[in-house]
Amino acid sequence: MIDVRSIASLRVAVASTPSTQFKRRLLTSSLFTGLDAAALQIVGPSIYRVASNSAAMQAGFAVLVLGMLASLGRMWFLTIRDCNNQ
Repeated sequence: MIDVRSIASLRVAVASTPSTQFKRRLLTSSLFTGLDAAALQIVGPSIYRVASNSAAMQAGFAVLVLGMLASLGRMWFLTIRDCNNQ
C-alpha cells in the first residue's frame, strides 16, 4: 500500500522556460514603465513649479529623471535581448 504522506512530501522542481522568463520580464518592464510615466505626470509639474526658483533643485530633478530613464532603458534592453534569444 502506498503511503500518501511520503508522496505528498516530495517536491517538484519547476524549471522556468525562456518563454516564461521573457513574459515575466516583459510584464515587469511594462509595469515599471507605466509607474514611472505616471509618477512623472503626477509629480513632475509640481516639482517643476517648485524647482523653477532653484538651479540646484532643477539639476537634482534632472539627474533623477535621467537615472530613471537609464534604468528603464537597461530593463527594456534586457527584455528585447531575451525576446531575441527565445
